[in-house]
Amino acid sequence: MSTCPYCAEALPAEAERCPSCGEDLRGPGPGQVRAGRGPGLVIGLIVLALLGAPCALGLLAALLMPALMQAKDKANRTKCGNELRQLGLASLQYADDERRFPHVRGLGELDGDVETGDGSRVARTLLWAGYLDATEPYVCPSSFDLAAPLAGDPRAFGWAGAVKRSTSVSPIADELDDPPTDLNGELSYGWQRRSLTANARSTTPWAADKARRDPMNLRAVGNHEDGTNVVTADCAVMWRPAGAEGPLASTDPADPQAGFLGVVEPGP
Repeated sequence: MSTCPYCAEALPAEAERCPSCGEDLRGPGPGQVRAGRGPGLVIGLIVLALLGAPCALGLLAALLMPALMQAKDKANRTKCGNELRQLGLASLQYADDERRFPHVRGLGELDGDVETGDGSRVARTLLWAGYLDATEPYVCPSSFDLAAPLAGDPRAFGWAGAVKRSTSVSPIADELDDPPTDLNGELSYGWQRRSLTANARSTTPWAADKARRDPMNLRAVGNHEDGTNVVTADCAVMWRPAGAEGPLASTDPADPQAGFLGVVEPGP
């Protein structure tokens, strides 16, 4: 008496189908390509995939999108840190020559917060004085800001090219109107509001992702949703997660801890 090659149960003589497992005994044995389960099945799956390609691609894109966005955010955050390091190096060179970091108002006074043009004037000073030769480092890749290319003399740089800036007087003293820091579409960073000397403590924050007023809900929002890049006086860049303790967000002159940066962190 023979046995079923699929379930090893005894088979009646000349049986065409196993009474135990129901397998067709007229086809190839186990491990071989069987009718209806080999190339035909594969071809059928390929045809179905091709016929449903738009839906399949849409589903695949939906599954991959979070991972792709996370990778893009991480890359932008890294590039943002590199931009801040360039600004920190330019500011440190300025401080070595001028004995203090760029600052608009008098010694001991706070520069204005993000709703004033003081931060924009500090940025324009680095260009005017020749410590930077490009506008790209002022723009965070995670923001909606766009760098305007320099045309001609950087000392005559004007935001959006709308105003001819003085080439003979420093932006610190020229008293020309600069756009508020949070509304400046060519500047993604806020600055230290206190006057720092060239021998400032190395860990003192100098510049960071700025805040802007969101016209939809009138709250301040930053360049990144989950934190802030900060560059210190010695040009070290650190990532500060949203909600971390510290006085970076204080812009109230009456606050004894105010003035560390002209930025406001992302709101809830």
